[in-house]
Amino acid sequence: MTPDTSVIVAAFGRWHASHDVAREAVRSSDRLIGHVAVEAFSVLTRLPAPRRAPPRLVHEFLDHHWPGTWLSLDGQGYRQLLDVAASGQAIGGAVYDALIAVAAREHGQTIVSLDERAVRTYQAFAAPYQLL
Repeated sequence: MTPDTSVIVAAFGRWHASHDVAREAVRSSDRLIGHVAVEAFSVLTRLPAPRRAPPRLVHEFLDHHWPGTWLSLDGQGYRQLLDVAASGQAIGGAVYDALIAVAAREHGQTIVSLDERAVRTYQAFAAPYQLL
């Protein structure tokens, strides 16, 4: 099981309505997609005050929960992702959800998510997912 950005943000922020369920999902996840790590870092370090997190704290959180090698696509995987996206399966910001979907699928992972909007893309790219 691998979390998407919505779960990491909720697990990190005690102020988030889904904090407890997200924390449990993070505890039971074993792998992390590199793009998700970068996206979560970006989100958490740019939130408006007082919720903006210091970069070092976010880095430590990610490193603590996923100390191993993060998952990613190879060069051919990115090409194939854009081939499918260009057919209309994903446009705009949904391309990043597609990147998560393809990486999870290629590495045999189920995405755990709080993002109902991303589900359509996860389905379109045949990625297993679980909505919390």
